[in-house]
Amino acid sequence: SLQIFQVVASDNLMPSILNGERTKVFQPNYVTKRIIAQGGWFTAHKYLEKKKKMIPLDDNDQYTDKLLKLKIPIENFEAIRYMLDRCGINSATLFPDIDGICKNIGWQHSRMEDEISGDDSIEAEH
Repeated sequence: SLQIFQVVASDNLMPSILNGERTKVFQPNYVTKRIIAQGGWFTAHKYLEKKKKMIPLDDNDQYTDKLLKLKIPIENFEAIRYMLDRCGINSATLFPDIDGICKNIGWQHSRMEDEISGDDSIEAEH
C-alpha cells in the first residue's frame, strides 16, 4: 500500500521514513519558503544494497500506476506558461526569493530559451 506521511518538527517518524527499506512519500511542515510556495512533497526511495542504488518512482511497482507523464509540444509551451502566469503561477510565486523574481522579470521582458529553441517538445513529468 502507498504510504504518505506529514512530518512535523517534533516527529520521531523521520528515521523510519529515511531508512530506505521502502519508498515513502512525505510532506514536512518545517521547510523553506520555496517548498511552502510549491506545496512541496518529498520522497525517500527504497535502496537496493546489492545494486548500490535507489529505485526511481517510475521503476517501482508500488508507484507506476500512480504516475502521469505529460508530453507538451514546444509550440504550446509559451501559451501554457502565459496561462499559468495569469493564474498566479510563475517563477516569482514558485521561487519567492530574488532568483525567482529576477527570472520572472526576465520572462516578462524577453523570450525564454525553450520558446525559441528548435526542439520538438518539452517533457514534463507529474
